[in-house]
Amino acid sequence: MVTHGRTCREAVEHLDVPGTEAFPLHVTAAAAVERLSKLAELLEPRAASDLSLQQDSQPEGQGRLVDDQIRADPVADPSGVGDVESDVARREKPTLPCGKACATLGHDTSSTGVVHEEEPMTVQYLNPPALLQSPVFSQAVVVEPPSRTVYVGGQNGVDAAGTVVGGMAEQTAQAVDNARIALDAAGGQLTDVISWTVAVVAGQDLRSGFSAMHPALAGRDHPPIITVLVVAGLAVPGALVEISAIAVLP
Repeated sequence: MVTHGRTCREAVEHLDVPGTEAFPLHVTAAAAVERLSKLAELLEPRAASDLSLQQDSQPEGQGRLVDDQIRADPVADPSGVGDVESDVARREKPTLPCGKACATLGHDTSSTGVVHEEEPMTVQYLNPPALLQSPVFSQAVVVEPPSRTVYVGGQNGVDAAGTVVGGMAEQTAQAVDNARIALDAAGGQLTDVISWTVAVVAGQDLRSGFSAMHPALAGRDHPPIITVLVVAGLAVPGALVEISAIAVLP
């Protein structure tokens, strides 16, 4: 072993310890241990003195204050850095009544801990005087956030097994009921629908179809948007009507 360019023997030989004689080059292991022990005895009082001076330099009561803090809260960090998480958890989360602005901006509250109060959803049905006024349908709908949108795919007049039922009236009623089942799975209902799209095979009696669909449109303060398409045929053999819907939920 070499220490700063010297062997262990050379390092021991050059130790200047008061009360000891210089060792010859053939110093024994026992003599080296004795010399190192005396050196440790000389350094120990000096280390204790340095520690005492360091404690005296602190303001009165500071050391005791830190000790008391550690005993009172073992998790606390005297530096004020390690206890950030527990301190945040103890604070009351602020509330921001930002409502529509938060939903529009897409604020993420998972990391900030801020609770955003949301305003209730607003659905506005527009029927400008310059357009045809009808008790059956509206001309436009405006939905203010926050809201959930449910899109119901095209429903034919088929039962759960996929079998087409009856004629135009029966198929329309079945297609609307299928849309109701889909909405129910999403937590909605027929009165949540803001837009219906109806595709009817050419040559069918539209009046019988709308009569069958009337229960889905009744009982509302404002009628939804309705789009009707007349098509040459539908993908499902024997299907005379296909109905899709868009609903908004709070």
